Amino acid sequence: MTRLVVMLDLLPSAWAKMDLPTTVHQVLIFLNAHLAMDSSNTVAVIASLPKTSRMIYPTSSQSVMLPSEDSGKIEKFASMNDIVASQLDAAYVQATAEVNDPTALAATLTKAICYIQREKSDRSGHAALGGHQDNDSRILVISVSADRMDQYISTMNCIFAAQTRLVRVDALVIDTTSAYLQQAAGLTGGIYTEYQSADLPHLLQHLLSLYLAGSKERHLLALPTKPSIDFRAACFCHGKAIEEYGFVCSECLSVFCKASGKMKECMTCHCKYG
Repeated sequence: MTRLVVMLDLLPSAWAKMDLPTTVHQVLIFLNAHLAMDSSNTVAVIASLPKTSRMIYPTSSQSVMLPSEDSGKIEKFASMNDIVASQLDAAYVQATAEVNDPTALAATLTKAICYIQREKSDRSGHAALGGHQDNDSRILVISVSADRMDQYISTMNCIFAAQTRLVRVDALVIDTTSAYLQQAAGLTGGIYTEYQSADLPHLLQHLLSLYLAGSKERHLLALPTKPSIDFRAACFCHGKAIEEYGFVCSECLSVFCKASGKMKECMTCHCKYG
């Protein structure tokens, strides 16, 4: 059994230059392929929106018209496709109302990890939230956003939680790069790749080739060479890796480089020093 949670970043300013409907269609085919791999497999979709996140699938409040017997559609797939497509449309409309705000990566990761742990608890028949190695749980993050320093601590906390709970984090980053998601994939045993928007019409092939196989089968595949991951902390003042030593705010744990060592107030929480 494999639990797959897909996190789709709906940053309006990025998708305004790309084809979102085509991308969603290919992601739906990928989800259908995952469900077809095993009857016990499950999927969930969460949208990362400006300032918040939204559970797209599964949802109990959505009513879907089931396909007719002669439509040639499989009921399980058709209902999921209809729900995800309609909910993502509504979520994107909500996102465009706050076009200047960044998407909430940490909040979405938190929701994904909590959903997986709740599913583990419900299926095991007890309330314990420990990770089970016999179950393959993973998160696929499809991101179009650059890293933001104000989300560093909360995002890293989510990554450490996923590592502790044996949840793999895969990342597909479009037209940008993400040190956070590189570390997430590196620490949890996931796959990190960068993709160009010009190749979005062929995204399905990329998804099926790299992200469909479960954890037990991935060693049989010729996966891309893992990039060199820089695990050094990045300073909040310039966004650069700490070279020799840095300073940590005792209040909010923000990290600053030696160039900002003499400041009298934290740039993040505005705590007064001295």
